[in-house]
Amino acid sequence: MKNYMIRYMLNKHFSLLLFALLLVSCGSNKLVQEETKDHLPKIQDSVILTKLQNLASKRPLYFSTKLSTRYKDKDQDISFKTSVKMKTDSALQATVTFANIPIYNTVITPDTLTLVDKRKNCYMKETMDFFKRQFNVNFKHSNIEEIILGMPIDWDNSKDYYLVNDPYNYVVSTSDLSIKEALKKEDLVIRYYLDKEISRLERTVIESPRDTSTIEIKYGNRMQMQGFDIPEQGEITIRTPRGETFIEFKYGKSSINEPVTLFLVIPEKYERCQ
Repeated sequence: MKNYMIRYMLNKHFSLLLFALLLVSCGSNKLVQEETKDHLPKIQDSVILTKLQNLASKRPLYFSTKLSTRYKDKDQDISFKTSVKMKTDSALQATVTFANIPIYNTVITPDTLTLVDKRKNCYMKETMDFFKRQFNVNFKHSNIEEIILGMPIDWDNSKDYYLVNDPYNYVVSTSDLSIKEALKKEDLVIRYYLDKEISRLERTVIESPRDTSTIEIKYGNRMQMQGFDIPEQGEITIRTPRGETFIEFKYGKSSINEPVTLFLVIPEKYERCQ
């Protein structure tokens, strides 16, 4: 009965689960970030912006990791395993297992999202507009890489960014308006929070005023791998008018710049998922 209910919930919330498994790896302990009540030292805007530019420009050619995943919303609380392999700017593959049985195999390229559902013997092939249609968030292939690697999401050196007047945090925003004013006038506002040493990205908040949705991504400890600062753990909270989804994540065995082979076979007998 328990396994039946889990399969039912996986099917009922398939789109959000797909979003979760493609974006995060999950763990078991709620991430607690140190909150400072002391005023931080004043640092020149150019220093903070340059740091974020550097963080946004550095990504490995190859990355792979083993993920333990927990997904929780008002209806369910489930755990599963995810294996992720990627070749930067080319393709990303995620294989999801439940009770040691592969259930989903997914490949994402800059143009397409292909998923094989081994439970239902079917497949889906979508453009990257899938995320826009399902969540009203225009995620690109590169954004998924950035979240997994703990990088600033959708950073563009050709755009203007603005320091937020916050004495307790080093925050950079895509808007020069106050958050209240920005959410009235702009389609999407992204804020990047650096740690107090301005050495790493600590948190990203993405807000969509049109549907009052918010995605908050927090990172905890990081590990140094061949000069790259890779997250060890983190969490994502998705808030929409329909409710809140909470996802914890913790990275297992990882490798950097070791070539990986990405492939996805759709059996001939499989039909498109309905």
